[in-house]
Amino acid sequence: NLGNYEESLASLRKASEVATKQKATADKAIIEDLLAVYYFTHGNVDDARSHWLEALSGGIAVGNLALQADVLVALSALQQVGGHLDQAMKTIDQALDLSRRSKNLYIESRVLGELDRLQLLAGKLVEAQASIDEALQIDRLNRYDWEPGHLLYLANLNVAQSKTDKALEIGTSARDLAIKNDNYLVFIQSSLFLGNGYVRTGRPDQGIRMIELSRKGISEQNKPLFDSLEGYNRTASLPYLQVSILEGLASAYAAARRPDDALKTWEDMYEISTRSGFSLARAESATMVADLWKLKNDFTKAIEFYARAAEASAAAGNEQSR
Repeated sequence: NLGNYEESLASLRKASEVATKQKATADKAIIEDLLAVYYFTHGNVDDARSHWLEALSGGIAVGNLALQADVLVALSALQQVGGHLDQAMKTIDQALDLSRRSKNLYIESRVLGELDRLQLLAGKLVEAQASIDEALQIDRLNRYDWEPGHLLYLANLNVAQSKTDKALEIGTSARDLAIKNDNYLVFIQSSLFLGNGYVRTGRPDQGIRMIELSRKGISEQNKPLFDSLEGYNRTASLPYLQVSILEGLASAYAAARRPDDALKTWEDMYEISTRSGFSLARAESATMVADLWKLKNDFTKAIEFYARAAEASAAAGNEQSR
């Protein structure tokens, strides 16, 4: 609903209460999945995990194979972020089996895309290519809205295959399709991909310009890229996406040798990740802030932020072990 997330949360909680009273296990499982997504995008990983496990339990109870597969994709991502890639691969394989048994091509395409992402992380480029090709074939035959995101995954695969120009071309296609489809998430992700791609290929100013404009949802001509710029801005202000944007922008500033801008952006990321409870992002940004203060010979501030980074790392480790 174009970024009215607080209203969504209230509606979901009310729907959950009704489903619980009516003992509507199937409905309750779907609502738990949606609640998990809400909490994850707002930086509350622990609550997200709890709701996804509830959704999985409900999906198993009612035999909803597609929902089980969908939830396992999310849980595999949490396992991967927590440093357990082998476990994540086993979970995604289970999700693929369930999606194929469900005969739900929409979910199967989603699983194949995430399988490609994990295979790429594991260095299995041939397998990753087969997975993303199959996902895109399903998307195009059925006009599924996964296509822009899967194009972006293909672009990342091309980077790993040292096909940089092709990767940027595919990344541009992903971004254009995301704009056409009002897909705010993939628009942001593809804009960051292209911005960092320009930085890596020696065009840091172009990369910074791409990220700065995309953050506002506007074109080079300062015109809105979406029908509802308000809806886009609400989505872009979600903690998960704010952290992603700031991380990409700070890295681009650093590559362009703009340390003051980089420091300010890392500090902004630290503040947002602290408020939202993103311990991993807080640890990363605190470390980068400390490094930059060290370069400025302000060792008092450097030591302060190294201490904060250590504290955040410890908190992130505790979260991942749960």
